[in-house]
Amino acid sequence: MFYWDLQRFSHGGFFLAGVSGVVVTSNMPLFEIVVAVMTHLGATFWHFFILLHLGVYSLVFLAGCLFSGYWTGIISLAMAGLIGVEKGIVYEQTFYSFFLLLVLIFLLLKSRGNTLKNSLFCGLAVGASLLIRTPLLFFPPLVVFADWLYSRERSRAFILRSLVFLSASYVLLLPWGFLNHSLNGTFNVFDTSRSACPTITAAKGSIFTMEGDCRKLAGLGPEDSAIGFYLREWSKAPVFHFITVLRRLWAIFLFYPELFLFFLAALAFGRWRDKPLLIVFPLYFILIHALLSIEMCYFSPLRYLLVPLIAGALMSRLAPEAAPCRFAAKGAAAAFWLTFCVILGTEALITAYPFRIAGPETGEDVYARASARFPRDAALHVLKCRELWSKGDDAGFRECLSRRTSGLEDISGSYFAAVSASLFPSKILFPVANEHYKSYLECLIVRMLREFELGQRTLAMASLREAYGVFERNHNKLQGKGFSGNIKLDLTYERDKQLGAMIRADSDRFWDTYVYEMLLFWPPQRMAVILSELGESAPLTGRLKTLLKELTQGRVRGDTRDLILRAQLSLWPTAPLSVRSEAGSALTARPLPGRGSQNTLLDQCRALAAENKKEQALTACQEAVYSASSAGSGPESDSARTACDASFESYKLLKAMGREEEAAEVLFWAVGNAPSDWAGLPEARRALAGR
Repeated sequence: MFYWDLQRFSHGGFFLAGVSGVVVTSNMPLFEIVVAVMTHLGATFWHFFILLHLGVYSLVFLAGCLFSGYWTGIISLAMAGLIGVEKGIVYEQTFYSFFLLLVLIFLLLKSRGNTLKNSLFCGLAVGASLLIRTPLLFFPPLVVFADWLYSRERSRAFILRSLVFLSASYVLLLPWGFLNHSLNGTFNVFDTSRSACPTITAAKGSIFTMEGDCRKLAGLGPEDSAIGFYLREWSKAPVFHFITVLRRLWAIFLFYPELFLFFLAALAFGRWRDKPLLIVFPLYFILIHALLSIEMCYFSPLRYLLVPLIAGALMSRLAPEAAPCRFAAKGAAAAFWLTFCVILGTEALITAYPFRIAGPETGEDVYARASARFPRDAALHVLKCRELWSKGDDAGFRECLSRRTSGLEDISGSYFAAVSASLFPSKILFPVANEHYKSYLECLIVRMLREFELGQRTLAMASLREAYGVFERNHNKLQGKGFSGNIKLDLTYERDKQLGAMIRADSDRFWDTYVYEMLLFWPPQRMAVILSELGESAPLTGRLKTLLKELTQGRVRGDTRDLILRAQLSLWPTAPLSVRSEAGSALTARPLPGRGSQNTLLDQCRALAAENKKEQALTACQEAVYSASSAGSGPESDSARTACDASFESYKLLKAMGREEEAAEVLFWAVGNAPSDWAGLPEARRALAGR
């Protein structure tokens, strides 16, 4: 049984607690919030497993019953059960399947009775699915067109039904779009950061998605549009990309060959004249995915969507007079209203979030207070631990990490707490059995770093080789190799082989992302020891080399230096104890405090910025930050407020100069060290939440 790592969905707790610190807009919100609420209520992996299957299989049965009677529902249920047991579970995709089945059911009801009520319910079901994933974004206009094409109706009632359906499909996205506008300055209803890699690899001609740095592969910067790159590449070679789409369709067929053969038979022999939308729906779902790079889990909803159609086509031949079950429509309506209550709660949290993060809930212990209210939320718990680390309380940090918050706690953090207390790291029980999980690689790296810290170079090099092997096999490749049931998938196309070789040739991500992130468990003085040992055995890359230089050659010494370094390194994570991978290596040597006072330097910075002298302004602001930080005043002092003012000015300058990675670090520092009464805190927190 394949259990998807629910830790990837760690943003929902920030909506519940009303605190910033992560990029809450990187994933669509519904599944994030549901995971957070369920975790808060004490749910484990098995609770998710049982509830998801209960919901999905209930809707599969209801869809079959609505199609052509009780026996169709039974056959659909049996087919879905057999396929599901064989192929395993992906939690998010199974949750998404529930809402796609609601769409299928209401499309069926709409085909039976094209009423205003059915159009409204169908549109809201589509809109709810868009709050999880966005493939159906262009489906509503297609439904209206197919409805018009089939019925040839041009009445006022048709126009009203179409407008209601279209409005209901998109209205639920409005709060999400306004949240993006509030945090990012743009009205956006896509999960653009998540879809960027499939879009970029598709533009490069890949069949499958990749694990790796897709923007580096394509030579794109962090602000370059993935969609724009995709369209430009299509315009250069439309025939090649059209053929690539056909190749993706063949790969999709190989994911579930028996299921698709049955579906093709159902298309050929079923009676679809009065149900055209039931055919349009799965075909649209397949084709919209085939335009971008694919992986098997994208199509797991088809295991549930296609079986009622297959069973319905079979029974329409065997028992053409069979009537739909009377209770099925009521059951579907009950499922809709139950889920709609969840949708309304999600919309309320999304709408309130910008106002809540701009409120008075600030201070250095903001995450500790949030974690106290939601003690089972792993992401908030980790940020509470990070607050201890940033204040220099390393013992408290390790003790905090060792506490079990829930069944979804951070595995690598707990492993670090155990390994850091042992003189024989290799003898500590390894907590992860499956090397495909990211936490497996993270734990290997933690063990390797601890061995380097202890001077156990032979063991550390063995751990390094093992970790890099896991990285290459699972986290730095195209996704085209593997098995789909008994069908072996392989990279058979020349472009995929070329891209695969280019990805494998890039090892920087192993060092600058995975090793760097795990290194942040240690206090700064121990990081220097580890990096010095590591540098004797392997060449340090840019990010690690810069970090070592800053750790060993910084011009401010003692406890003040240690706290400044901790503040700079406290890049709050988007997942438990994992700093943002895209947050850059901006630990370059900073200028020392200048001769002028903090406020004079800050005034100089602002004056130079007004004259568009960005480099000089940035230097003055950085000097103001270090002058204020080195003053030795308390966290609520005027110097602390001046440091945050100067940091926020530096953030604006760096962002205007296109240095997004450095801007991210400075912004995190400002918010993480802000006094509770700092006037710029609400604006800074909005900027942080929108990154």
